[in-house]
Amino acid sequence: MTNRIENFKKLINYFEQNTIEYALLGRKQNLEEIIEGDIDIVVSQQYFKKIEQILDKFCQKNNLLFIQNIQHESTAKYMIISDKSDHSIICPDICSHYVRDARLLIENKLLLANTTLIDVQGFKVRTLNPQHEFLYYFLKKIDKANIGEREFNHLKKQYDLIKSNKKLISLDKNFSKETIYEINKIFSTQDITLLNKRLVDYRNELHSKKTKHWMFLVKDILLKIKRIYKKTGLTIAIMGSDGCGKSTIIKALSKSMEPAFRNVHYYHLKPTDKKIHGVDTTNPHGQKPYSFSKSLLKLGFLITQYNFGFIEVFKKNIKSTFVIFDRYYDDILIDKLRFRYGAPIFFARIASFFIPKPKLYFLLDASGEVIFKRKKELSIQEIDRQRDSYLKLFRSKKNYYIIDASKEVDFVTYNIETIILSYLNKRL
Repeated sequence: MTNRIENFKKLINYFEQNTIEYALLGRKQNLEEIIEGDIDIVVSQQYFKKIEQILDKFCQKNNLLFIQNIQHESTAKYMIISDKSDHSIICPDICSHYVRDARLLIENKLLLANTTLIDVQGFKVRTLNPQHEFLYYFLKKIDKANIGEREFNHLKKQYDLIKSNKKLISLDKNFSKETIYEINKIFSTQDITLLNKRLVDYRNELHSKKTKHWMFLVKDILLKIKRIYKKTGLTIAIMGSDGCGKSTIIKALSKSMEPAFRNVHYYHLKPTDKKIHGVDTTNPHGQKPYSFSKSLLKLGFLITQYNFGFIEVFKKNIKSTFVIFDRYYDDILIDKLRFRYGAPIFFARIASFFIPKPKLYFLLDASGEVIFKRKKELSIQEIDRQRDSYLKLFRSKKNYYIIDASKEVDFVTYNIETIILSYLNKRL
């Protein structure tokens, strides 16, 4: 059981107490459904301009962390809030006007002028009346050309409420009379098959009536430029000897941190998705080191590989991706036999200055005895030697964190999450 529902309630109560004009959008069968993914909320232009300050004050008041502000449209921001105690996350997706791909589909004034209070499992929340909920949700799904059974059922429920109140669906500014007649027929007969057949036609008609506006086009260009220098993704490296639990922790982090980003991507050691064939990973010290000259050539190759590979990492960070490295270049300074490196370590240290760096490094630290019980690939003496080298490296660097890996998985994961969430909050 997490604090997500309670934190959602606190957010809505905060809006109400501070008379912030808002309306909750989309499906609202129960509170679990509302917080399941993005929590779509429309606010007035006045409050959208200062929504960061509003959420920051809300978080400070309620012992929460405001960790992400991902602006995906000129009029929409994906705001991510984390609970300091259990690290659970809620994701308010807050918009002013509803704009998609530089097309103004609905003005926020129209939506906010047609709201009503509803009861969801004993909790009062402000939402759109059925007529305007249908309008918003239908245009949203038509623009995306994606209506599944759940989405259709939500629209059908709004349609039935509209008809029971002896009103009409408000689509005259978006579609022709013939199309509106057909849409009415689809929902009165529950013909989802016909709707899906006509989705692309409806979207084309909608786009012909809602053309792209130059102002939003300019804002979109500026937004793309902003994403380059203010990236909302994050790159980390998980390091440690074989058996310290890297794979288990990475799997746990990938799941727990996923809501804080748009995507999660995994790399092993190097920034490439290509699998290395013919390497015996069960015996990392089983091959002879390269000669001095070949080792130096290998350093040059690694510098090139990491820098070119980081172009893709850079792109992923722009697109709000959480990039996790299982090991990193720094491992050559600890365990050069794994890299078959045969030259003095001095040259590898020089080369490290030309290697792009993750934002955060985590060392999963445990004694040789503990790690040897988990995985018997290396001797206890070699594990202890590596541990001493890792600790020396991590204690001399900024943003390098030592985590006690002898504890339970949940404890280790929680400690790493705490550092990541704090970093994201300070980065805003």
